[in-house]
Amino acid sequence: MDVHGRERKLAGNNGEFSYSKANDIFLRNPNPPHNSSLSTLKSPDHNKLCKYWMSGHCHRGDKCWYLHSWSRGDGFTMLAKLEGHKKTIRGIALPSGHDKLYSGSSDGTARIWDGHTGKCLHFTNLGDEAGSLITEGAWVFIGMKNAVKALNIHSDLELNLKGPVGQVYAMIVAGDMLFAGHSCETDSFQLAASLEGHNGAVSCLAVGDKMLFSGSLDKTIRVWDIDTFQCIKTTC
Repeated sequence: MDVHGRERKLAGNNGEFSYSKANDIFLRNPNPPHNSSLSTLKSPDHNKLCKYWMSGHCHRGDKCWYLHSWSRGDGFTMLAKLEGHKKTIRGIALPSGHDKLYSGSSDGTARIWDGHTGKCLHFTNLGDEAGSLITEGAWVFIGMKNAVKALNIHSDLELNLKGPVGQVYAMIVAGDMLFAGHSCETDSFQLAASLEGHNGAVSCLAVGDKMLFSGSLDKTIRVWDIDTFQCIKTTC
């Protein structure tokens, strides 16, 4: 699934190249018919991501030569184009066993989409930009500036988890703990530990075999023991 907006399409010697904005969600067919009338156009490095789009500030829009897409792959067919967000989409999630898609954006809104029709069923004004969004069980977690919002999909319960300092760009759940750069304490959530060591912003997290892996803008990956919360390895 690509997260992007309207496409600009050019046919080259190897087929079609697609460039788009990051305001919409849709599935794309990567094997369009070849247009021989444009086959002499010289293509740019179409595997390179637009650095301005990644920071949310590409003003070239449809005219940009570089990718406005996090991922691409074979075998996809466009099913629906979900329009509504005005800025970069920071996270999308489909809870297991549910037919509704959740998305959070830099435009300060979270939206709920019908998984069958692509229609926006509801949107919430978050009050600030969303940096990330994940789902776990009955909860939708939205990374905000200096907080994490926790929304229950079965009720109207909404919790604001204070603790992080700065924008939360990555989150992951392991067991009964939520990792979001800084853990959080409010209502039924309690601070478990503060994992310190990176010298730059933590940009991604992963868990496996009782270990937490964190990637940072300081160009290192740290491995943490989930039981002791100690860093057991650092790689550059």
